[in-house]
Amino acid sequence: MHYHISGLKPLLSAFINLSEFDPAFNLFDYSTPQEASVEKSVAYVLPYATGEKTRKEWINSQVKLDHERAAAGLKEYQPGKLFDPADAIPLFEWASYYHPEWSTKVTQKNGSTNAYYGWVGLLNSPQVRKP
Repeated sequence: MHYHISGLKPLLSAFINLSEFDPAFNLFDYSTPQEASVEKSVAYVLPYATGEKTRKEWINSQVKLDHERAAAGLKEYQPGKLFDPADAIPLFEWASYYHPEWSTKVTQKNGSTNAYYGWVGLLNSPQVRKP
């Protein structure tokens, strides 16, 4: 999940910035012929971000660095560590540009009454960005 989220955030940033220059530019909900999309990739994270589902991290990693981190005793990289839903908040701050309700749902499930944790979430919120 760590790599999945870290790959999506730059895509969302690029999509949002490009759409500000050309409102017709929207790759967020574009689907491939196999029906894959960035929107579906973000939606996949939602039940883990709200705690509805759990996920064990680093179980089948083939990445040498992941094994080195685990061997060094870094607890956040130990095989079987449960994904922390709060780690998804930055992703949903970006995704709130397209689905404001996602950020609210994720942050509230993680114990906050504030729908937007940081600047990205605030700038992408409907309160700041008027459609």
